[in-house]
Parts: sequence; structure tokens; C-alpha cells
Amino acid sequence: MRHNRGRFDIASEILEVANGGKGRATKTMIMYAACLTDIQLNRYLTTLTENDLLDCDVDTQTFKTTEKGIRFLETYNQIDAVVKKPSTELTLEEKTRITKTIPAYSIEVI
Repeated sequence: MRHNRGRFDIASEILEVANGGKGRATKTMIMYAACLTDIQLNRYLTTLTENDLLDCDVDTQTFKTTEKGIRFLETYNQIDAVVKKPSTELTLEEKTRITKTIPAYSIEVI
């Protein structure tokens, strides 16, 4: 069981699931992969869709990560790699690149 995940961690898991496989994911697939309750999942799906990170196909009730969502994942993964790597191992070039590539993202889940 996963503990102490932040909003960005959960959002990235949802976007990864919606970006994998056949390119589209159902709510059930996302819910089980991200270990979320139905209420939590609906809040995240709403937020990610409203922020154009996730696309919902109303006819098939499936979700797909948008280009903006893919950029979010790339940025998230860069930051995650840095966080896991001791700062003493980062080169000046890595620190500069990361600082320049971090766009302003805000995910507020009600």
C-alpha cells in the first residue's frame, strides 16, 4: 500500500496510466493503478481535465493524457530524479537545466 503521496505524485500516476497501453484508460483502470477511491479519482479526473492535462472521451468513457499532460510528466520525472539524487551529485549544468525547465503547474484538488 502506498503512503504519503502528494498531489503531484497522484496526478503523475493517473497521467501515466492514461498515457500507456492502448493510449486510453477507463476510470476503473486508473482507479486500481493509482490506488484511489472513487471519490478521490473523480476529483483528480475533474481537476486534470479542467487543466487540459487529461482528455475525456464522453462516448467511450475513457481518458487520454494530452500533450500538456505529457509535458507535465516529463517535468515531474525530471524533478523526481533530482529529488532522489543527492544534491552533491548534481552538476551545475543539471541544476541550471532543471531550474529553467520547470514550468508553473498548479494542481489543487478540492
